[in-house]
Amino acid sequence: MPLTRLYCEKCEVPPTELFKFVIGSCSCITEPLQALVIQDEAENYHNSLPENTFTATMLTGCLRKTFLKKTVEYDSTPKARYPAIRGRIIHGILEGYHEPWVKEERYEKSVGNGITLTGQIDAENPGEAEIVDYKTMADDGFTFLKEGPKTDHCLQVNIYRWLRNGGRNLRTRIISNMIAKKLTIWYVGMRNAAKTGSWANVKNGWKVGRFFLNPVPIMVYEDVETFIRRATKTLSDAFKRGVMPPMTQEKWMCKVCEVKKQCEDFNERGKV
Repeated sequence: MPLTRLYCEKCEVPPTELFKFVIGSCSCITEPLQALVIQDEAENYHNSLPENTFTATMLTGCLRKTFLKKTVEYDSTPKARYPAIRGRIIHGILEGYHEPWVKEERYEKSVGNGITLTGQIDAENPGEAEIVDYKTMADDGFTFLKEGPKTDHCLQVNIYRWLRNGGRNLRTRIISNMIAKKLTIWYVGMRNAAKTGSWANVKNGWKVGRFFLNPVPIMVYEDVETFIRRATKTLSDAFKRGVMPPMTQEKWMCKVCEVKKQCEDFNERGKV
C-alpha cells in the first residue's frame, strides 16, 4: 500500500486522501513542490514491482520499513516528502551532463529461488569501468562525511556493481558484462557538493571546512552476493508469510521514518 494521506499539523491541514489534497493548503513548501509530492508518489516505481522483485534501495535501508511501506496505509506531510523531491529535481538537472556517458539505465538480475533484483544506475563511464551514483542531502549533513561515505550508500553502489556484471539492461534487453573497477558517489546539496576520493570544501553556516572524502571501497563480490541473497529472502518471506523483518540498527533512520508508528505498534503488540 503506498502513501495514503497527506496532512500538516503546523498549517492545520487534517489528513486528506493523497489525490484530493488541496495544493496550497500547506505553506511549509511551495505549491509546485506540493504538486510534485503527489506526482512523485503516483509515478513511484516501487509501487508497481512484480511479486518477488526488489530494488537495490529496498535492501540497503531498513527492511522493516520496506515491508511496512508496501503493506500498510500510512500518512505523511508535504515537508517530510521534500527530500525525495529535492533528489528528483537535482537528478533531473544532472541527467543532462556526462556526455557521452551512459545515464539512468536500469538492470535486473536473478538472485535465485524465483527472486529478481533490479537497480537504476545514475551514470556509468564504460571507458573507465566506473559507476557513479548521486546522493542529495541537506547542507548541514555534509560535515558528517568527514567520517567517510555512508555505509548504506557504499553497499548500494556495490550492489550496482553486482547487477552490472551479468544483469540484463531493461531498455536494450542485452546482458551486461562490465566489472566495475571504480565506484564513485557524488553528494549534492543546495550549496555544497563532495565527491568520494577527492578533497571537499564544505560550507556550514559561516564556516568552511576542508576534508578528504574517502573513496568507496570495492567489496568482495561474493560477500555482496551473500548479502543480496539474505536480504531478498528476508523480504520474500515477509511478503509471502507475513514474517516481520528486523529493524535497522541505524537508529537515526527511525527519527524520520514515515511508518515509525506502525513499527512501534508491532514492537508493543506483536501486530500492526
